[in-house]
Amino acid sequence: MKKLVYLFLIAATLFACNQNEKSSNTDQSNNTPATTSPVPAASAEQYPAMPLDTLRMLYDRTDYIDFVFYTEEFSISQNEKPSIQSSFTHISSEQAVLNPGCKPIGRIFYQIEGVNRFEAEFFLSQDCIYYLFYQNGKKMYTSKMTQQGFNFFANIYKQIGKPIQ
Repeated sequence: MKKLVYLFLIAATLFACNQNEKSSNTDQSNNTPATTSPVPAASAEQYPAMPLDTLRMLYDRTDYIDFVFYTEEFSISQNEKPSIQSSFTHISSEQAVLNPGCKPIGRIFYQIEGVNRFEAEFFLSQDCIYYLFYQNGKKMYTSKMTQQGFNFFANIYKQIGKPIQ
């Protein structure tokens, strides 16, 4: 299982390295149709994707993960290494663009030997499917959520009979 996750991480990194960087130019004229999607303001906070070496360190050393949902009356904890390591396949190597109009659904705590090393808010709305990572209370990284990660959360909401918010 560990080899499979490492292969996934390496493949994701290689794929991300081969992608051409998309242009961020937008039409700022007054003739822009009202039906276009809103673009986050230039002053909106942006952070890089979580570096692969940091992700690998967390994959290797995390021994407890706690998922806390802001609007639900339950949380989910993982303390078995295969489940914990599987959770890291939910994090894409691709940077997410923060949308100030989106609200997080919950927070994830990544612990190593009883100490929170990282935390992440997770976003699951139509325009926002990503993680915002914190270290020592400070915003550090944003990474898109993989389809596997979205399916993980969708399955939780399906089990409680609620749609993803």
